[in-house]
Amino acid sequence: MSVNARRILNAIRDADHALNDPGPGGRIEPFGDLQICEMVTTGAESRTLADPTQAGIRFTLRLKTDGGDCTVTAVSGLDADGNTQAVFADSGDLLELISVSHTNGYRWEIVANNGSVALSGGSAANTKLLIVPFGESNTGGYALNSDAESWEIASRAELQMLNVSSLLFENLDIGTNNNLDHAGLNSTTHGWELGLANRVRQGYFSDRTVYYCQTGQGASTVSQWNVGGAYWTKFLARTAAAKSALASGYDVAVWVSLGINDAIAGTVVATYKSSFIEIISRIKAELPGCKIYINTLPTTSGSYAAYTTAIREIVAADSASLRVIESELPVALDMRDANHWSYRGMKRLSARYVDSTLADLLLAGKGLTWSAREDANTNYATVGNQHSSASEVIDLTTAGYVACSARAEGQGHILAMDSDINEVNWGAGSDSYFGGFYPFNGSLYGTAANNSATAALNTNPSWARLRWDKSVNDNLVIESSTDGGSTWTLRHTFTNSLVGATTARLKTISAVGASEMDVWRS
Repeated sequence: MSVNARRILNAIRDADHALNDPGPGGRIEPFGDLQICEMVTTGAESRTLADPTQAGIRFTLRLKTDGGDCTVTAVSGLDADGNTQAVFADSGDLLELISVSHTNGYRWEIVANNGSVALSGGSAANTKLLIVPFGESNTGGYALNSDAESWEIASRAELQMLNVSSLLFENLDIGTNNNLDHAGLNSTTHGWELGLANRVRQGYFSDRTVYYCQTGQGASTVSQWNVGGAYWTKFLARTAAAKSALASGYDVAVWVSLGINDAIAGTVVATYKSSFIEIISRIKAELPGCKIYINTLPTTSGSYAAYTTAIREIVAADSASLRVIESELPVALDMRDANHWSYRGMKRLSARYVDSTLADLLLAGKGLTWSAREDANTNYATVGNQHSSASEVIDLTTAGYVACSARAEGQGHILAMDSDINEVNWGAGSDSYFGGFYPFNGSLYGTAANNSATAALNTNPSWARLRWDKSVNDNLVIESSTDGGSTWTLRHTFTNSLVGATTARLKTISAVGASEMDVWRS
């Protein structure tokens, strides 16, 4: 054996093969051969296993500490039978995997199951998703259309909206068909549908077609959703039309906001709770197999806390079907008034509904796991003053991009791609990175190091991204879009900045007063 061969084998032997457990809801992303991820749970949890990027990668998944079952989902499958889901129930449960070629790239194949890991096919066969908003005015939304970008309130084919007058699905057109026959609302406002349509356009729902059937009614209380009442009758007519149109091959998610008006009206909490449970039982009967997602009440009034407690108790008693969506948002700009979310807040809340829905659909989404995040329930990367957070490892050997919203909510944030996980501070030293950008005062700037920036690259972009394709060259480029990703324009090239790099991490670096940056991946 040659000296060089010995060195190679010694290097393999001495390398750290441990891949950190990303935690509840995290994405496990092997980037090399012979790695192991040992998971630790503190309750029933889930993980997503990213598809491999080449054949022949050996990888081990093991439940190290059993605080509850861990469900791991591999979207492209774990075996030839098409199983996509593995449940690790006991400490020591272990799967040995190898990556193999697949019709659409690569997938994992189980080599050995050394414990009692249960396999199933999940719900990956369905190609359609029906989302049914239910409840009070926040389902239709009080967020101003005038705060949105023009492309966000134009006709949008990515989300099919049930026109409640014709009872036919058509392209979402905010201001035209989103709040028809919704008590208390008109054509000047919107709700979760805008943020949802953005997430569909960003690719969060993979190849699923998403349908939206609005059933909410403003100012409603639980007593107004009685059998035979006007609101429940409209719910039945609208959902019947949606079910008839979709026919088969679809999942159902019911997004609920109900309780603010009961709190205002002084509905006895016990009555609210029992009535809500009865309403949920009727929804489940009309929409078999649905998952129901219920947001907590805002903390703008102390009287709301008891109703939020009731919501948590309702969900805890039926955890197989119900989910809690935390409604408290970190910034005052997220609320239009004490009871309604703003344009910005509605997008953030919609992202939480999306994340929870995706987890139940066994879809990985497009978000990144971050080392520090203010808003743990969305894909918004948030950090404190002059501080940074780093993402999970990103594979550069496959062409891709990372993108973010470049509107005012990103003000003062830099999104940079770097080779390490070390923290960096804007203005401290000369730490350099592969490349990055930041929006400031309505313009987009490029940067490759602290204290370094190019001239303005673009005025008023809606989205911006860092893109690479090492099969072509080692460049990292900045592109921006003014129409929500329909078209992209090259703004700057970091020439040969990725030479020798096979992995990277995204970093967000905040300036004083910065809030958050909505980040997603290809």
